[in-house]
Order: sequence, then structure tokens, then C-alpha cells
Amino acid sequence: MEIVVRPAKKGDGAAILAIHRRAIHEIACADYPQDILDAWGPPIPETDLAQKGSDFDKKVERGEIVLVAEINASIAGFGEIIPAKCVLLAVYVSPDFKRHGVGRQILCELERVARDKAVPFLQMDASLTAESFYLAHGYKTIGRGFHTLGNGASMACAKMRKDLGGVGVTSRGRVAKFRFGWTDKMVVIVLLVALALLSGLMRYVGLF
Repeated sequence: MEIVVRPAKKGDGAAILAIHRRAIHEIACADYPQDILDAWGPPIPETDLAQKGSDFDKKVERGEIVLVAEINASIAGFGEIIPAKCVLLAVYVSPDFKRHGVGRQILCELERVARDKAVPFLQMDASLTAESFYLAHGYKTIGRGFHTLGNGASMACAKMRKDLGGVGVTSRGRVAKFRFGWTDKMVVIVLLVALALLSGLMRYVGLF
């Protein structure tokens, strides 16, 4: 099953919102009561879906980082980050494609984009449902708290964070380190040679 991760584009909004609601009500239902699920993923009447989708599309037009994963040309999941705030907003996967590696690939690409923008870390309010997913991909739970939903209700969450300084998750879930280019290697070599020469000089003059 080929998973293609790409930037969201205008016209994706309705499918993204549908996945958002389904993931909440069909996956997170094991960890939250119905009133929280309804506040988190309120119903969207079919007549309003096109307009709500259009409103979401404006986020993409503003340049916000929203990625979608496609399987057979259909959107199977999405994720969002706010680089300026070092925030991972969410990764959601359609219940139809749960445990197919969709979330992992979205997260991998979001982290790559964040590194490209020199984001030092990502932090988030993770749902209790998603906490184990993020733990498995290098995030740490740094506290417990509540996340305020759109209607003012509060849902229990895990405060999580991952430093992006040189390592990340590959699309296959392995840890990957940044590769040094030739320029980086030459700088390291020059510094080591300089230190060796300095050490030899100091020994010669009897400083140690």
C-alpha cells in the first residue's frame, strides 16, 4: 500500500474535516466521554460541510503547514504544525487506515519540514488516545493537564515535547541522524588538527 504525503491544497478542507471528526468519534471514543467528543469534533451538517471545508482551505492559502497523506488518491490522514510557535497541532488518521503507517509517515514529514525551518523542538497537547503513538516516536510526556476546546470545554491531555536537534523518525520508524556534508567534515578535521598542533606546542614550551 503506497502512502503519499504532500502539502494540503485548496479543496482538501472538506475531506480533512471529515477525517478529523471520524477519528475523534471512532478512535478516541475509548478514552473520552461523549460530551467531550462532541465538543472536540462537533457534527457538521452536510449542507455546511462545503463552507466549513472552504474555511479550512484558507489556512492553506495563508501558508500554514498542513500535510495530507493519500492512499489511492484518497486522503487518509493529515497533520499540522505551527513552526513559529514550535507547536505540533495534531496528526489525525482515518479509522479506515488505522495501523497502516499513515500517522508515522505524516509525523516524519512534519518533523522534516520543521527542521528545514530550523525549529529546535516540537511541543503539543496530545490526546490520551494518541499519547502512546507519540511516545513510540521519540516524544516525551513532560506533564499532564487540560486542553481547552473551541466551546470552552476542557479535555484531559498529555503535555509532550520532542527535541529536533539532529535526530528524527524515518518513514519506517527508525531513528535517523543528520548526515554531515563535506563542508562540515572539513571544519571538524581542521579543528582537530588545530587542537593537536596547539597541544603539541604547549607541551613543547612546558605549559603541561
